[in-house]
Order: sequence, then structure tokens, then C-alpha cells
Amino acid sequence: MRFMPVADSILWSPAVGGANRPAPLMFFAQHTLRRIHDRLATLPNGLGIGLLAGRHCTDGHSGAQFVIIDGALPLPVVAAEDEVTDALAQGMGSVAEGIEIVGWYRSHSFGDAALTPSDVEAQSELFGERASIVLVVAAGGNAGGVFRQSSSPAWPVEALPLYEWLAEPAKTDGPKQTVLGWHNYHTAEPVARVAAPVAAVAGGPVNNHLVLFPDADVDEDEAAPVAAPSSTPATRSTAFLKPAMYVACALGGAVLVAALSAIISAGDASSGSRGTGSNGNAAATGPGTTAYAAAVLDRRADTLALALAAFTDRARMFDARQMTCEGLSRGLRQVEDNWLAYNIARRETLAPFDAQREERDRTLYADVRTVERKFERSACVRP
Repeated sequence: MRFMPVADSILWSPAVGGANRPAPLMFFAQHTLRRIHDRLATLPNGLGIGLLAGRHCTDGHSGAQFVIIDGALPLPVVAAEDEVTDALAQGMGSVAEGIEIVGWYRSHSFGDAALTPSDVEAQSELFGERASIVLVVAAGGNAGGVFRQSSSPAWPVEALPLYEWLAEPAKTDGPKQTVLGWHNYHTAEPVARVAAPVAAVAGGPVNNHLVLFPDADVDEDEAAPVAAPSSTPATRSTAFLKPAMYVACALGGAVLVAALSAIISAGDASSGSRGTGSNGNAAATGPGTTAYAAAVLDRRADTLALALAAFTDRARMFDARQMTCEGLSRGLRQVEDNWLAYNIARRETLAPFDAQREERDRTLYADVRTVERKFERSACVRP
């Protein structure tokens, strides 16, 4: 049971229709909306696709149902705009335990945000009667729409209102800050744009800001432009000044990275011993209890720490010209996916943190932000 963050959100309504707000209300975290747009900006128009993660909640005051959408899990680019079912099915089958999928998102090459017959078919086949969400981005990021499957035969063309959940509590001395620039949605309250619309076209500009922490302040020395490398990633990976030494280092580093990656992949699959006490009493730590939520959080923290260590090794190998951008990108994806899983588990932990977990939380935040900065300086294209 939680409280709907209406005061810290911006209500967006479709310009055509959408006057009513059917339950459950949808709250999209600002960083999730920005990440979706940034992801689609680097892909061929109409071929971007991914899953929406979040959870269903009950308002503590009114008892009303609402949905929090605070995660965007990117999937491989589809071959054509009408080939989404298989990509979604494979993505849903690989989602880590504990992450609730509440829908999916995609881009379209046409100017208006709408669902195509293949979109409706994929939605029906994969989600059945569940009231899951579909977010569509069109017109190069300048239009969009949110749809939710329902018993109404017109649901594929009925765009719904949404709440943009602000990254920080709303201030009373100025307009709310928004990251949306959809021309087919409007709001009745004053807002100010904090980012220009992105162009979801092939070969379009790549937004290189920190995706995990879009609103965090960047130090001046770290925000300075980084000179482009003098050689391409392919050249960097093969320019060995001392072949014997580099081969030995590369083999050792590759073994270490592979081992860490295997541990990271297995981290969520194993239940571990944190979930139950030494006497095997599962009742006190079963699903829905504070102890269970804390145990899940601890496992997510351990897995995230391994992903961070693996990325550090990958970055060291990349700097030594022993790894390409592709390998470094895999490390970044591992960190981002495990950071998302950790934050979802963190929000499910209702009890206040103890001093040790508070310190761990701050350390993980700083380490993930460092990873983002290292990757941006690599001049590799964000995955």
C-alpha cells in the first residue's frame, strides 16, 4: 500500500479524446520516459522495442489502484515494424526474477502515434486478457501515445492520459519540469521543458547525457568535451605494441570477466541463503514480509556489485586495447539491468534502512554513476 504521487506529477491528456482517466491511473517515472526516448533516438526509425517494468499499487488514502512504471528494458532491434511478437516473447522469457512487466514500448516511423494490427496481435497473444500498457513513440519523438488493453473494441485507437512522475518533488515557486514534448498531448498546468525532443531516426544525433541519473549534476571538469580517439574501436582492439604481453593479459582478463558474467547471470536464479534463517523457518521471511524484501534487496546488491566489478575489468581491458566497444557495451547493459533490479527491490523494502544499508546504497549509486561516465568517455555508441 502506497500513496499516489499526484502532487509530484504532471497530468498529460490526449489532444483528441482521453478526457476521462480510467483506473488504474498510470504514473511514468521521468527517468523512464527519458531513457525510452534516448534509446529510440539511436535506432532505425520504427524498429525500437522494449519492455516496461513497474508494479501495481494501492493508494493508502482512497484505496484506489494505480500503476508505477519506473523501468525500461531495451530489447534487440526488430527486423521490421510488424515483427514484434517473437522479440517480446524472448525478452519476457529472460526477465530477472522479481521484476514485474506491466507492458511494452516501441517506436513507429509514421507521424501519428497509434497501434498497428501487428501491435494488437502481439499484445493479445502475449498478454491475453491482462490490462497491460503499450507506449508508442512516433514522429521522431515529437508524438506519442499510451494505450491499455481493455474489453472495449476501440482500445487500440483510444490514447489514454498519463502522469509524468517528476524526478524531484514539485516546487511551489515555478512551473513543473517536464521531459515530454509530444504535440498530441497537453496539460492544464504550467510546465517547462528540461530537454529538447530527440529524433528517433537512423543516424540521428546520439544523446550522451547520463541515462541512469538524468537529473544529477555533472562536475565541470567531467562535463568537458572528450577528444575523439585517434583510431576506431576495431583498430584499438588489434593494435598490440607487445603481442606476447597483451595476449597473456587479454586471456587472463577475459577469463575473469567471463567468470564474473556467469556469476552475475546466476545471481538472480539462485535463491541463496539470505531468504531464510539458519533454522530454515521460511514463514518469517516469506514473500510479502519485510525480512523477505530485505533479503531480495541484499541479493540484488550483491549481483550489482559483481556487475560493477566486471565492468571495471572490461574498462581496463578496453583501455589496454584488449576489448572492443561491443564487449564494453555488454558490461554497461549488465550494470544498468542490475541497477534497475536493485532499485525495484529497494522500493519494495518498506522498513527504513539501517546504517550499513544506507552506506551501501550511497556507494552503489556513486559506483554506477562512475560507470556511466567511463562509458561516455570511451566514445563507444550506447547500446
